[in-house]
Amino acid sequence: MKTNLLKKALKPKSETSRRTKITDMKKALILIIAGICSFQINGFAQKTQVGLTGGITSSNLYGNKNGLDVRGDSRTGYTLGMFIDAPIGKTRWAFQPSLNYMQKGKNDVVDPYTTNATALRYAELDMNFVHYTKGANKLFFGAGPYLALNLPSKMVLVTSDNRIETNLLLGKDESNAYKGADFGANGIIGARLKCGFVLTANYSLGLRNMIPVPSGDDVLRNGTLGFRLGYIFKNATNGTPKVKKEKTKKK
Repeated sequence: MKTNLLKKALKPKSETSRRTKITDMKKALILIIAGICSFQINGFAQKTQVGLTGGITSSNLYGNKNGLDVRGDSRTGYTLGMFIDAPIGKTRWAFQPSLNYMQKGKNDVVDPYTTNATALRYAELDMNFVHYTKGANKLFFGAGPYLALNLPSKMVLVTSDNRIETNLLLGKDESNAYKGADFGANGIIGARLKCGFVLTANYSLGLRNMIPVPSGDDVLRNGTLGFRLGYIFKNATNGTPKVKKEKTKKK
C-alpha cells in the first residue's frame, strides 16, 4: 500500500488533476467565507465573543485493508484558527463554531533512516455546542460535527541525507491517493480563565472513508488529537449602554 501511494504521488500532473486542485481551492475559499459570515452573528448577539487559538496536533490514518489492520505512526503538526462563543439564552450552554487550518496525516517508518510522511492539509469548520460550569474561571465540555475541505497536501520522503516532497492528488478517482474533503465528529474539553485565556483539548474522529475507490470492507479514516491555547476578546459592546437622563431644573 505504501508503494502504491508513493507511485500515485509521483505521477505527472494531468489537466484533470489541475482542475481538481482549482476546484478544491474554490471549496476551501467557500468554507472560509462561510466561516467568516458565521462570525458575524456577534452583530445579533451582544454577548457573543471572538477568540483566536493555536496549538499542536497528533494525527493518524487508521482502518483496515484486505482484512488487516492499517495504522501508521502518529504525525505531529500545528493548527491555527479563530472561534466565536455565542451563549444560548440564559443557560450555561453556548454555540462555539471555529474555523481552523489543520495539519493531519501519518508517518510510515520504513527503516531507522527512512520515513514516508503523508502531510494532509485542511480548512476545517467545527460546530461545537459546549456547556460551562459556574464561576469566573470556568471548565467546559462539548461536541459537534466538523467539515474539512482539503488544501494542497504532500507526500514527504525523508532519508538520512535527503528530503523529497511531491504533491498528493486527492479526489474520487482510482489514480488519487486519498479522497479530498473529510467530515466527522469532534469532542472538546477545556478551561476558560477570567483573564481571557482558553486552554482546550479535542479529538476529531473522521467518519468518511478516505480510500478513493474502496474494495470490499477496506476503510481508512482520519483521527486527530489537538491541544490549543487561545485568547477570547472582551466584547466592548456587551450589554446595552445606559442613557443618563438629564435632570430638569425647577424654575
